[in-house]
Amino acid sequence: MDFLFDCLRAASHHRNPASPSDIGREVCFERLGCFSDDAPWAGIIERPLKALPWDPKDVNTRFLLYTNENSDNFQEIIADPSTISASNFKTDRITRFIIHGFIDNGEESWLVNMCKNLFQVESVNCICVDWKGGSRTTYTQAVQNIRIVGAEVAYFAEVLKSSFGYSLSNVHIIGHSLGSHAAGEAGRRTNGTVGRITGLDPAEPCFQDTPELVRLDPSDAQFVDVIHTDAAPMIPNLGLGMSQTVGHLDFFPNGGEEMPGCQKNILSQIVDIDGIWEGTRDFVACNHLRSYKYYSDSILNPDGFAGFPCASYSVFTANKCFPCPSEGCPQMGHYANKFPGKTKDVGQTFYLNTGDASNFARWRYKATVTLSGRKVTGYILVSLFGDKGNSKQYEIFKGTLEPGSTYSNEFDSDVEVGDLQRVKFIWNNNVINPTLPKVGASQISVERNDGKVFNFCSQETVREDILLTLNPYDKVSVHSELEIEGEKKDRADWLEESNYSALSGRVDMADDIWSSVNFDTEPWASTTIRPLNLLPWSPEKIGTRFGLYTNENANNFQILLPSGPSTTEASNFQTDRKTRFITHGFVDKGGESWLVNMCKNMFKVEEVNCISVDWRKGSQTTNMQTEFDADLHVGTIEKVKFLWNNNAVNPTLPKVGAAKITMQKGEDKTEKMLHSWTIGLLLLTTVRGKEICYRPFGCFSDEKPWAGTLKRPLKLFPWAPKDIKARFLLYTNENPNNYQLINVTDLATIEASNFQLDRKTRFIVHGFLDKGEESWPTDLCKKMFKVEKVNCIGVDWKHGARTRYTQAVQNIRLVGAEIAFLIQGLSVKPCLGHILWGGGWEGTELGYGLENVHLIGHSLGAHAVAEAGRRLQGRVSRITGLDPAEPCFQGTPEEVRLDPSDAMFVDVIHTDTAPIIPFLGWRYRVSVTLAGKKKVTGYIRVALYGSNGNSKQYEIFKGSLQPNTSHMHDIDVDLNVGKIQKVKFLWNNNAINLFQPKLGASQITVQSGEDRTDMLLEKSDITMAVPLLLSCCHPFARGTTDEDQTQDLDGILLEPAKTTFV
Repeated sequence: MDFLFDCLRAASHHRNPASPSDIGREVCFERLGCFSDDAPWAGIIERPLKALPWDPKDVNTRFLLYTNENSDNFQEIIADPSTISASNFKTDRITRFIIHGFIDNGEESWLVNMCKNLFQVESVNCICVDWKGGSRTTYTQAVQNIRIVGAEVAYFAEVLKSSFGYSLSNVHIIGHSLGSHAAGEAGRRTNGTVGRITGLDPAEPCFQDTPELVRLDPSDAQFVDVIHTDAAPMIPNLGLGMSQTVGHLDFFPNGGEEMPGCQKNILSQIVDIDGIWEGTRDFVACNHLRSYKYYSDSILNPDGFAGFPCASYSVFTANKCFPCPSEGCPQMGHYANKFPGKTKDVGQTFYLNTGDASNFARWRYKATVTLSGRKVTGYILVSLFGDKGNSKQYEIFKGTLEPGSTYSNEFDSDVEVGDLQRVKFIWNNNVINPTLPKVGASQISVERNDGKVFNFCSQETVREDILLTLNPYDKVSVHSELEIEGEKKDRADWLEESNYSALSGRVDMADDIWSSVNFDTEPWASTTIRPLNLLPWSPEKIGTRFGLYTNENANNFQILLPSGPSTTEASNFQTDRKTRFITHGFVDKGGESWLVNMCKNMFKVEEVNCISVDWRKGSQTTNMQTEFDADLHVGTIEKVKFLWNNNAVNPTLPKVGAAKITMQKGEDKTEKMLHSWTIGLLLLTTVRGKEICYRPFGCFSDEKPWAGTLKRPLKLFPWAPKDIKARFLLYTNENPNNYQLINVTDLATIEASNFQLDRKTRFIVHGFLDKGEESWPTDLCKKMFKVEKVNCIGVDWKHGARTRYTQAVQNIRLVGAEIAFLIQGLSVKPCLGHILWGGGWEGTELGYGLENVHLIGHSLGAHAVAEAGRRLQGRVSRITGLDPAEPCFQGTPEEVRLDPSDAMFVDVIHTDTAPIIPFLGWRYRVSVTLAGKKKVTGYIRVALYGSNGNSKQYEIFKGSLQPNTSHMHDIDVDLNVGKIQKVKFLWNNNAINLFQPKLGASQITVQSGEDRTDMLLEKSDITMAVPLLLSCCHPFARGTTDEDQTQDLDGILLEPAKTTFV
C-alpha cells in the first residue's frame, strides 16, 4: 500500500479551497454542508493522509438530461425548479442518474449509449452526471471530490422531492468505479430513501474494507445491486474494483476478476495509481470497463444475464450450481430489481458467464447425452434448435465414448433458443479409423436455467462428422441413414437454387489426353475393385524425389535426378553395390525416420545404395470411396447431389466441390459429371480446402502447409498474375544501364534481346515493399559485368510486394512460378501441361542448361526463388538467399521455404536473425539461493554488472520466499553485459510489514551459454527495498537485506567456466 502514501502525499499539496487554518480539520460549502478530514474520511490505514474535497465550483458537477424526446442532445439542468420545469424532465417517469468514474467525463459515449438503450424499453429521465473537473486529478484527490459529487446529486434529488413532490423511490443512481461511491454518498445523504443504487465495479483503492460511511453499502438505498468485473487485488494484479460485497445482490460475472476478451496489461513497476488511467483507459482497464458494458447490454436482454447463487466461481464452473433455485435467479444488470428476493439479505452472491464481445448476453443450458453404438475415443457436440433460434455446437464430453454411458455438461449459448424443438448430435475423433465406427445418442436431455427439461431420443448411429437429428419423445420414428441425410439434401437443394458454386478449382491434365496411355481402362480402372476412372497426376505435380543414402553419407541424403545422370555420377552411388529403393505409402513422406532407420540398419550389415523415394505431393491427397445401403431402389441414376460440411465457422468461406462422382450398383456403373472446364475434366471425388489456378502457372492451394498453420494462420491465395504484374528486366554487358523487358510467356522477346545462350544467367529478386528498379539490383548487375559476361535479370514484382505482409508471403508463390516457367521455357520444349494451359511459347526450344542458372533472392525474394527451384525439382545450379525473411517461414516445412533441396547448391547470408517479435536480447540463466531467518511473501530481482555495461533489474521469482531455497529463471537482457563482475539483489513484497523482515542471497549463479558465473555473499542482511551487493566468496559470510535494499555480489573464478557469487 506504500504507493497510496505517495498519492495522498501528492494530493495534500494540490490546490485546496480551504484556508490554511481549515486544512486537516473541516471545510464548509453553502447548500452542501461541511466536510471533515477526520476518520473515517482520512487518517485510517486505508486513507492514512488527510485531504479535503475541492470547492464545488472547481469540481463543477453538471447534470445532462436526456429523455425519449431528446435522445441525441442533452439539456443541461441545475438544481433549480425553473430550469427543471423548462426542460423535458417528466415527473411521471423514473429518473436514472449515471455517474462516471476517475479520469472519465459525463459526455463519454458509454453514458449516452446507456441512455439510448433505456429509451428502447421505457420512458425515462436519464441524467448523466459530469464531474470531470474533479475527476481529472490525482486519484486520491478524486476520492475526496466524489463527496462533493454525491452531495450535489442528493441536493438535486431533494429539490425534485420538495419542489415537484417527486418520490425518491423513483430515483435510480448508477455509478461506475468512483461514481459508485459518489452514488453511495448521495444515498447516505438522503437517508437511504432513493429507490435503487447500482454499483458498476466500485473502485477498490481507498474504499475496500473501509467503514460503511465512506463507501457504497446496502443501507444507501432501498435496493443496492453491484457488478464486480475487476475484483483481483490491486497489488499485484492491478485490479481496480472491489472484491468486497457491498450490495444486497453482488454479481461476479466470469468470476469477477478476468473478463473474456480482456488482456490485462502487466506493468513491471507500479509507482502510483495516478498514472494508470491517463491516456490508456481502454487498454489497461478493460476488465474495469466491462461492468458498464454488461449493464448496457442487459437493458436489451431481459433474461440474458441470469446469475446463479453459488459458493464460489470454481464451484460454478464445476457445474454444481445449476439450475436456478425455486425462487429463480436474478438477472445481473438492469432487471436485477425484478428478483423477488432481492432485499431478503445483504451480500447475496451470484455467478455467471458472459460473452467476450458485445453482445455479452448468454443463456446457460445443461445437456445430458446417453450414447449408443461402438466404443471409441473422441468428442461429442450438441446444438440446440428452438422456437426463438438455433445455437452453435457445444462440446459435451471428450474422451472414451462408451455405449450406454451418460455424459453431461453445462454451456453458455450466445443465442436464446426458447422452447426446444429438436437437437442435433455429432461426434468426431480427428483420426482416420479404417473400421468406420458408428456412434449415436439414444437420448439427450436439455435443461434450461429455469429447470424446464426437454427430452429427445433416436435409434440411429452415425459415422463421425455426420449430423444426427433427435426429435422429442412424442415424435420419434425409425429413420434410415438416407433420412438422416435428408437435411443435407435439403441444404444441397438450397445451394443449387441460390446458384452456389461448389466447384473447388482443382485442375490437372485432361482425361482425353492421357487416354492414349490407357491409364483409365482395365485393369487400372473400370473394375469392381477400382470402379472410378481416375488418371495419375503429371510427374511435375507429384514431384517424385530420390534421396540417396550410402555407408559414406548415412545421415544426409544426396538428391538424384532421373533426367540428370551427372547427379548420380557426382554422388556416392557405387555401381558395385546392391541398390535398395524404399517407397513410402499413403499420406507419408520420404523424409520420415522409419525410412532413414531402415537404411542405417542395412549399413550395419552391408555396403549398399539405399534410395528413399519421396512422392509426398502425390500421396498426401484425398480420394474417398464408400458403400451404403439405400432403403429404396432409385432405378436409373439421373442426377446426384453433393454436400460438404465441417461443422465449424470458417471466416475464409472455403468452397469444396465434387469434380466427378461415380455411382455403381452391382455390376452396373453409371457416371455423372457435375462440372467440366474447356481444358478437361476435374479429378478426384473429394477435395479439401480451396485451390485457385492461373494459367499457365498452375494451381495454388490454401491448405497446409501454405496456410492454416500456427506460423500461417490466415488462409490466403496469391494474387492473379495481372495484379502482381511481375516483370523480367534483362541487363547484359551490352546494355548495363537500360534494361530490356522480357515477356515470360513469349520467348520471342528473349530471342530479340541481348540474352546470350553461352553465358550464365543470374536472376535477382527483391523482397517486401521493394521493387526491381531499385539501385541495388542494378548495381549488383554492374559489379557482375566487371568480372564476367552474364545475363542479369532483375525480377520486379512491386505490385505484389507493396501490400500487407501476409498477402505478399502468398504472392511470392506466383512470382516463383513465373520464374520457373521462364526457365523451363529456356531449357526444354514445353510439356503437355503448358500446351493445355494455353502457353504462348509452344514449339520453341532454346536448350539452355539449368546448370547455368543462378537465382538470387533478398528477404521474401529468397523464398520466391526457392519456389522456382522447387518447381524445377532442384535442378538449377545455385540459389543464394540474402537474409531470407523469417515471419511465416521460420520453422515451416521445406516446401514452403528456402531449403537445400531447391538447387544443386544453396548458400545463404544471414544479417538480421534476431527474433522478430520480440527481440529477446541476451539470455542469462540466473539461480538464486536465499538466506535469512523468516519466510516472507514477495518477489526477488537481480541486476547484472559486467565488463561491457550494467543491466536493469529483472524479476527472478515471485511468491513465498523461504530461506535456504533456490529459485532459477531465464532472463533476456537488453544489452550484452560482457564478463559478469558483480550482481545486485533486491527483494520486496509491496506491503507494509511491521516486523521489518530481512532477506538475502547466499549464492547467485549466472549462466550465459557455456559460461557460468557464481557470486557469493559477504554482506549483512538487508530489509526490503535496500540493494545488497554480493562479492567474491572468500569466507562464506552470509547476509540478508531489508525489503527494497539491493545486495551486491562480486565474483571470482572458482574453476574453469564457472564463477560463483556467494
